[in-house]
Amino acid sequence: MMKFGVTCFSLIVIVSFSYEKPSFAKSLRHSHDLEVLTRLVQDASNRNLVKARTLAKLIQTECQKYQLDPVLVMAVIKIESDFQYRAVSSAGALGLMQVMPMTGREVASQMKLKKHVDRHLFNPVTNIRLGVKYLAHLKQRFGHNQMLYLSAYNWGPTRIRNLSQTKALSWDHLGYAKKVLSVYDHLKRRQKVWVAKLSPKLQAMQQ
Repeated sequence: MMKFGVTCFSLIVIVSFSYEKPSFAKSLRHSHDLEVLTRLVQDASNRNLVKARTLAKLIQTECQKYQLDPVLVMAVIKIESDFQYRAVSSAGALGLMQVMPMTGREVASQMKLKKHVDRHLFNPVTNIRLGVKYLAHLKQRFGHNQMLYLSAYNWGPTRIRNLSQTKALSWDHLGYAKKVLSVYDHLKRRQKVWVAKLSPKLQAMQQ
């Protein structure tokens, strides 16, 4: 009986360790990804580390909800507002992701947000929540076609849909998407650099 008890205890320890290890590894990977995104925000916005990490975590969290690449969202923010919280366009778009008040209200209604959205579009949390949700919606609507859904983010989905269907899309209409993708490519290259720099730190933590 004593031998059986020791064996069971050993089995419990082994099973418990095997169960916890993937969770710990996943947590480390998540932290590593956040650190890389933080450095990318720093590269793109010249913010200090603390502010960059706060913004990177917000982008990462919202993008995970909709399977969007957070680096692509960073590229959109760079083109839209250059990471300025209180940016205002000539058309009246507001905040980091330059959300139009009417669009913000529509998306907020879909998300069942109760607060008065217009008053909070300069708030980075509200702005990114709405902007990422809207971008994810456009991605689905345009069949994951990057050029189309990015163009729709800038020009509006109805206009891009109509132009696409009549084959009247011009380089002028696609120019915004090309700018975003150019910044995206640059950030992806920087991402590889930061992954290479920070990976030894992750490996050391796993040992």
